Amino acid sequence: MRNVLIAAVMLLALAGCQKAPAAHADPRDGKVAAAPPPDATRLAAPLTAAEAFRLAFGSAAPAVRKVTRPDGDYEEALTYSPARLAPLGDLMVLVSTASSDHDCHACSGALAIHYFKRQNGSWVMSGAWPEILPGTGFGAPPDFSVRTDLGRPTWVQAEAGWSGQGYTCTSADLIELTPQGPVVRGENIPLHYDNQGVVEDPGQATTVDGTLGRGPDGKLRVTFTGSKTGFTDYDMVGGKLTRVSDNVIDEC
Repeated sequence: MRNVLIAAVMLLALAGCQKAPAAHADPRDGKVAAAPPPDATRLAAPLTAAEAFRLAFGSAAPAVRKVTRPDGDYEEALTYSPARLAPLGDLMVLVSTASSDHDCHACSGALAIHYFKRQNGSWVMSGAWPEILPGTGFGAPPDFSVRTDLGRPTWVQAEAGWSGQGYTCTSADLIELTPQGPVVRGENIPLHYDNQGVVEDPGQATTVDGTLGRGPDGKLRVTFTGSKTGFTDYDMVGGKLTRVSDNVIDEC
């Protein structure tokens, strides 16, 4: 009988040494709960620009899209290429540029933006804006940069230029990349002016360049250098960036 009792005690001791299933403490009530399953939406592999472009346009780059512009009664072919893939919280944003097959002075390309989200372990397109902005002349797309220094969230600065009758001007459009989608906040913000083609003496020409940034009070500020110096401030009014100080630069 004594041997049976000893064996029972040893079995109980061995059972106590076995590892318990993984668990975690709930800080709200001090109880121990089972570990939660992994979030399947976060198991998607990193998205590449090539894969994002394929999801957006249905093929590898370049992709051609036929459009009829509101200001014309003819069909154009826009040829898109991926330009920049940027994170936006849990989302990814693809910026693509498009050139038009019409290369007249007033013809323009386009800027496209597509949003992507994780869903069931993979990436899916969640929004498409294939012509959110027009380009510059001769069928070209606008130059652009992704700005993270203008405040949260991320911004896209697109620039387009124009030359004619001796004048050259450049202006910028600003797109705010909100979690719900891109919003054009600023349009035709002057950044460059010169009139070298209309003066006989180059020393009498006016050349001014502007740089977009933030002023000390948080307003959007364009700081100008060249023949004229100073700054022009813009503030959000009714969802749009509106000039709230004197304009330094001449406009074409």
